[in-house]
Amino acid sequence: MNRQIEVQFQKMISIKALNDFWITYAEKHKVVNNRERPNVVKKHAFSYIARTNTSVSLNGIAGILGKTHATILHACRQHDANYSYDPDYRLIYDDMFNEMEDFLLLNGVVPKTIHPHVSEVEDVHFKFVDVSRRLRNKIKEFESYRKSVEVDMKNIKHIKTHSKELQERVWKLERDLVRMKNLL
Repeated sequence: MNRQIEVQFQKMISIKALNDFWITYAEKHKVVNNRERPNVVKKHAFSYIARTNTSVSLNGIAGILGKTHATILHACRQHDANYSYDPDYRLIYDDMFNEMEDFLLLNGVVPKTIHPHVSEVEDVHFKFVDVSRRLRNKIKEFESYRKSVEVDMKNIKHIKTHSKELQERVWKLERDLVRMKNLL
């Protein structure tokens, strides 16, 4: 039962990560929802990469792009021909593949293309994510400690200055006292 829950949770994370990637990519590259070739090429590349790198269903990928599962299936079937004969598609695909693989890893999704033994890679990946999280917490603790030390150093400097002023005042009062004694 736990494995099923983990798989469903991983699919939800994958869909969220793909959606975030597509929104960012579409804004960055000004992809709009029309049938112009540059936009279609980017959507087809995204569809194929999402299909081969994640366990998200055709309907999940289609939902991200606002298309049907048949459109995604068509894009996946056309990939080989597009990659072989269309240099624009090849450039877009290669760039998007690298970007998406990095984005998925940063968002807790291990792409299928990284290693054939995905479960081992997932274990290592999540260990690194855990170590990274603990490291960030330690860095935050260190920064708060550093700030408290800086505050303490300022207080010490102020106390030192005040102590020096008091010492000078004591010396002055002692000189005045000796002078008064001599006058009496």
